[in-house]
Amino acid sequence: MVENRQLSAALSLYSGTKKTVLSYRELFSCPMACVCPPGHPLAVQGILTTDMLKNYNLITSPPRRLPEEILQCHLKVMSSSAEQKRYFSDDTESILTLAKAGLGYTIYPDIPALREPGLCYLPVEDLPSLSFGVYSRRDDDYPVTRRFLKLISEQAGR
Repeated sequence: MVENRQLSAALSLYSGTKKTVLSYRELFSCPMACVCPPGHPLAVQGILTTDMLKNYNLITSPPRRLPEEILQCHLKVMSSSAEQKRYFSDDTESILTLAKAGLGYTIYPDIPALREPGLCYLPVEDLPSLSFGVYSRRDDDYPVTRRFLKLISEQAGR
């Protein structure tokens, strides 16, 4: 939508794609986290590894619905877990609801402002951190967009 001028800017994970009309500015790096309810056995662990996750139910989206960066993290976790330990749901809201209900855990970028109340976010140390930032068009010289980009970068400390 930013490419097509339907939006002036969009907050997103960095996708790694080389789009020449887009500019990306990183705001912060977010670790991948195991998201589970407070009563889950993983919730008391602190820092986790993918090996520690293999005996528990993973709630995830079908692979075609996940951004590539998140998909790679889910595939790493799934590669060491049994097929019957995987549950699929179509959207993030449903996945987080199932996690809250105690069905299992999910793997999600830990973006503090997007944390769902009632869930624990535990870093998974052997998964990569992802870049979160703002996309805009390189040729957008609209003063309000430039001011927005300046303010959001200042707020993020970048």
